[in-house]
Amino acid sequence: MLIDGNSVDLSRLNNYAPVLFNHDANALLGVVNKAFIADGKVYVRVQFSKNSDFAERIYKDILDGVIKNVSIGYCIEKF
Repeated sequence: MLIDGNSVDLSRLNNYAPVLFNHDANALLGVVNKAFIADGKVYVRVQFSKNSDFAERIYKDILDGVIKNVSIGYCIEKF
């Protein structure tokens, strides 16, 4: 799969997309502050909620290396 500025539209992510736990709209962790492509990969800078004990626990698990992978929802617009 080719990941570059011509094949991936990051506009939704860069419009403060919600960061959800397990794609659950009721488990908001924070928002995407910036999404960008580098070295053929999509990266995001995330702002975690400071008003959610659950978000704080997930953030700490990420820092501790307990959670290492993420999943993003996407839609193929052209093939």
